[in-house]
Amino acid sequence: MRTIDVLAKTKEEAIAKAMAELNVPMERLEVEVIEEATKGFLGLIGKKECHIRVTELDDTRAEEFATEFLNGLFEVTNTDCSFTCEKDEDGILHINVEGEESSLFIGRRGDTLDALQMLTTLVVNRQLEDYQKIMIDIEDYREKREESLTNYVKKMARQVAKYKRSVKLDPMNPYDRRIAHSVLQGDPYVTTYSEGKDPYRRVVISLKKEKRVPQIAEDPEE
Repeated sequence: MRTIDVLAKTKEEAIAKAMAELNVPMERLEVEVIEEATKGFLGLIGKKECHIRVTELDDTRAEEFATEFLNGLFEVTNTDCSFTCEKDEDGILHINVEGEESSLFIGRRGDTLDALQMLTTLVVNRQLEDYQKIMIDIEDYREKREESLTNYVKKMARQVAKYKRSVKLDPMNPYDRRIAHSVLQGDPYVTTYSEGKDPYRRVVISLKKEKRVPQIAEDPEE
């Protein structure tokens, strides 16, 4: 939150100056009058300007728009779901959906969840001046998916290092591809790149050139 002190001939003028400087509407300002304006003796001696302290309030419109949209969606689809909204220190709005029927909005490999997140983001940002990033999760699905995907990618990387042959992973959405690339970023023996076009774009794991790979022990899980 930003706080500024403003001086002006009147309280109204001071508030107008604060709105212009902070570039926010009146309803998002908290105004504290430090000192009232005084006309002074004969309008000259002892004359003082109005001194106010203005604090910009947290903008909760994104949460309100998201709440309105999701409540309407769950009502129309007649699904028993609840959710919480919270902004993190980076300003990202996190929405966590729960409920007995919430899994209906996950879909195959999170495709429905990604669509829900994209649609919510579009609806909310259509009503805002500044872009608001939104992340939606359902019953911690994304965390579980990331853990599962990380293990899968590492296993495939071991296969590449062992057999010295590239491996093409199953087609993934952009979010999963970023995870796959991140998992093997900095790996001394393999590298990753993407090929193809969505929705069939996939990550390829290949052996780095001129890299001698030490003998890979048999994977007990293979």
